[in-house]
Amino acid sequence: MGYEETNPSDIKISKVQKLIQEFFPNIRNEEIVFFYHGTYNTFIVKDTFIFRFPDKSLYNDKGYRLIHREIEVLDTIRKLISFQIPKPLYVSSDPNNPFVGYEKIPGISLSRCLNNASFSEKKNIANEIGKFLSEYHSRAVYEVFKKNFYPSQELSSEHHKKKWLDYREKMERIVFPLVGKKSILWLTNLFDNFLVNKENFTYSLTATHGDFDTSNILVNPESFQVTGIIDFEDASIADPAYDLCFIEEGRNFSDAIFENYTGIIDSTMKDRIKFYYCRAGTIYIITGVEWNNPRMIEYGKKLQEKRMKEFPS
Repeated sequence: MGYEETNPSDIKISKVQKLIQEFFPNIRNEEIVFFYHGTYNTFIVKDTFIFRFPDKSLYNDKGYRLIHREIEVLDTIRKLISFQIPKPLYVSSDPNNPFVGYEKIPGISLSRCLNNASFSEKKNIANEIGKFLSEYHSRAVYEVFKKNFYPSQELSSEHHKKKWLDYREKMERIVFPLVGKKSILWLTNLFDNFLVNKENFTYSLTATHGDFDTSNILVNPESFQVTGIIDFEDASIADPAYDLCFIEEGRNFSDAIFENYTGIIDSTMKDRIKFYYCRAGTIYIITGVEWNNPRMIEYGKKLQEKRMKEFPS
């Protein structure tokens, strides 16, 4: 399991109990169970509902806007994909106490049970992931996503190059002082090789989930059927390769996803997947510094070292 699934809550159950009383007047503390802490602190309520409260760094108007944008994303794509996604039922009207609740989708995170799956069960899950991404990366979803969220913006893959140039500058400023010379050289080469290749910025844009990994894919732990997709707070229009980073799950798993993926597979897609996968540790280091979270910083450094061992050059 990843950092988010072992990260303790930063909001007390007593506060959760107080805040959701407007929807459940007789709720008891023992009916609220902490589950997960990524961008949100996630709680299971009455064994039936999922309630999400932003991390303490986002427990403000910014978190309130993040919640409402995700609700809009979910409402935008709901009729365009066949997979179950959250349907918010309970939403805080107080920007100083943002939260959202929805009925729990059956199943558990794939990250919690993938190792228990047989070869054929893993292949079946990968097939379903390929089908979901085919639907989500479709032109129909892109068009409605652009209309609703980027109506007046010019969007192209070339514009995304500036994003990565800015990210590199941020990485040098925040990450480099915290890691050794070997890591600095490795990251410099990783970004140089990515940015210098013009073919890395000629892909067709799609709607993207933005945080699509095994923690956000729900499955039935007995049948290993995909039951739902969650956590769309990072959804945007970007490189579809960003949603296809399943290197850690193995070559067979990744190949099975591509076998069922009907989106455009361009000549540099797999190289971009490798880049996104390799730079993952820097996300935790940068966010850990910005959130003043030493535990997240250390997790990011260890993850970066792991990626360096996997891809030493």
